[in-house]
Amino acid sequence: MDVMLSAALAFLLPFVAVAQTGIASGVGELPLVTVQRDDMVMYESDQKYGNVEGVRKKLLQAHLGDDVVFAQEDAEVSNAYDVIEGKTPANQSENIRGSQSEGGGETSLGLEFVFIKGGCFRMGDEGIDAKPAHEVCLDDFYIGKYEVTQGQWVSIMGNNPSHFKNGDLYPVEQVSWHGVQKFIRKLNQKTSQNYRLPTEAEWEYAARSGGKSEKWAGTNEQEQLADYVWYGNNSGEQTHPVGRKMPNGLGIYDMTGNVWEWCSDYYGYDYYKESPRNNPKGPDRGNSRVLRGSSWSDALRILHVSKRRYYPPTFECNYLGFRLAKTP
Repeated sequence: MDVMLSAALAFLLPFVAVAQTGIASGVGELPLVTVQRDDMVMYESDQKYGNVEGVRKKLLQAHLGDDVVFAQEDAEVSNAYDVIEGKTPANQSENIRGSQSEGGGETSLGLEFVFIKGGCFRMGDEGIDAKPAHEVCLDDFYIGKYEVTQGQWVSIMGNNPSHFKNGDLYPVEQVSWHGVQKFIRKLNQKTSQNYRLPTEAEWEYAARSGGKSEKWAGTNEQEQLADYVWYGNNSGEQTHPVGRKMPNGLGIYDMTGNVWEWCSDYYGYDYYKESPRNNPKGPDRGNSRVLRGSSWSDALRILHVSKRRYYPPTFECNYLGFRLAKTP
């Protein structure tokens, strides 16, 4: 154990730099620690709502392997972690069952997709950690009208990994990026389709109602925020059934709040500086995958539609979910 702890500390501590900050709108004062490695971070929602030790251990296991053993003496390792901030032409909605349904109607899996007409937009935001803002142009694509639900996950995987097991219409959570890939492979085998995760650029374009200058998905007005978003101020510290808030301008629900959503991209801190203009797909390699959209646990300042988060692809927690995408 001493050898394991020494190795973990030797790996973690050189990458940690400490700074002080406060968390806005009633969340309280928490220290901010910036972790320089992109696969070893803990966010304020982990500290405020989650089991800090549990999340910390999941992060260590995600990097060092599932065979890591923890004991009382590993408390000093926790010092290496804390908190990091760190409408287009007419849309069409599509229900999916094996093959594309022309007539709509309910399907066996209840998957619904919104057609997103491609175009160009300004991705990112200079005011937060999503810079430089840069022009991106995308081809047409489909994106899920809702986050994937627990009922849909169970129908494909036969189990429910979620922490908040409150019903089939709640978003599935506590799913890793790798776990989502297994779901997609099984779904594609079952339906003969080619579903996938959205790229980070596709996600933001869709969330911004087709690339509009929206601060939150569907609105720029803070007084309207509770009509669109489940977040720390109104969630009751849990997820909620998908589609209960107002949709954005393209008819897509919960793009801000409820659960963070995995994207297909690797995370790269400087990727926005070198991103191609057309259909960017993220760096070729990396240690972490991108998530977008914020969750039930987040404070107001985390909800910006350009906000980025990243975790190791093996990481899972009760505010991490996903929605599907599809190429026409």
